[in-house]
Amino acid sequence: MPTSPATAATLSRPVRDLYAAAELDLLHHLADELGQDLDSPRWAERRLRAVGNLRGVVDRRAAALRRTTTTAVDRALLDAYDRGRREAIADLGRLTAAQRRSVDAAAADGARSVRDLAAGLERDSRPLYRRIVSSVTGAYRQIVARAEQARDRAAEVQRALTTYAGRGIVGLVDEQGRGWSMTGWIDSAVRTAAGRALLDGHSALLSGVGLSLVVVSNSPLECPLCRPWESKVLTLDAAPGRRVVLARNGIGAPLSVPVLVAGSLEQARAAGLYHANCRHTLRPYVPGLSSIPDPAPAPRRATYEDTQRQRYLERQLRAWRRREAVALDDRARAAAQASIRSYDARLIGLTRVTGLPRQHDRERIPT
Repeated sequence: MPTSPATAATLSRPVRDLYAAAELDLLHHLADELGQDLDSPRWAERRLRAVGNLRGVVDRRAAALRRTTTTAVDRALLDAYDRGRREAIADLGRLTAAQRRSVDAAAADGARSVRDLAAGLERDSRPLYRRIVSSVTGAYRQIVARAEQARDRAAEVQRALTTYAGRGIVGLVDEQGRGWSMTGWIDSAVRTAAGRALLDGHSALLSGVGLSLVVVSNSPLECPLCRPWESKVLTLDAAPGRRVVLARNGIGAPLSVPVLVAGSLEQARAAGLYHANCRHTLRPYVPGLSSIPDPAPAPRRATYEDTQRQRYLERQLRAWRRREAVALDDRARAAAQASIRSYDARLIGLTRVTGLPRQHDRERIPT
């Protein structure tokens, strides 16, 4: 069967859910600490004395999250690599005994590839845990300082908590200066790594049985990064560039025939194909047996811009659910719930008109 990084998204979901639940838990704790004794004239003094306890709680939870994540990421990447191999076998049918020995011999290299991916992700995420601690404690101090000067202390604390929760706990800042929430960053990073592991497993098995060409699907609602590679034949070798190669014909006598390739799979991936949310699939290409994919129909009248609108509404739903978690009274809670209902209604309308499927797992926050 054709493979796609999109199928690896379900494997990375447990890691994302770990972070989303931890983020919600930390926001609850932050709101509980700031909401204590709001009417007391010594509120600011008491809150600042408690900052050490808050730091200790956040530090312990971040450390526990890091330990749990290491195991979960390893499992996700290994499962993704294995799924890629299985999907390649499904595309080829049954392997001969000689082919089975060849791909089994290459399994150790695959395991090393997955370990390298996991090690790279672990290295990139090290600053994340320190940033979680500094983000929560920094927000706490800032909210106390502002609320101490405010005429309506409770209203200022609620306003600041609502703003902070809407953005999410900042985990990392990228090279462009954009702050990523702890959940958003790990979700993107693990989905990207799992997608790469899946394609690596798929490609390694094909190479192991002597196949060197693959073809990209022509999927609906494609993004500008993927569009240039649709229905193109790619090579599994590392050499970039559009060229003609000689490939074994899969029909009759083992003749070599010229095939126009758009470049290498690695080149296409470096240009943006098979990014974290990519829907395109990949399958082996055998001259004489394989065909160039025709465009797949899009859901009703949906456009690529509609899919981005859906992602925006999903982000807003998650943001308002975080804001609901830091509500200090019934009024703030009711306002958050009203916004949740509003964005949910807009999602219902969008999917009804366009035919795009709802993705409820991207709208919720596990507790």
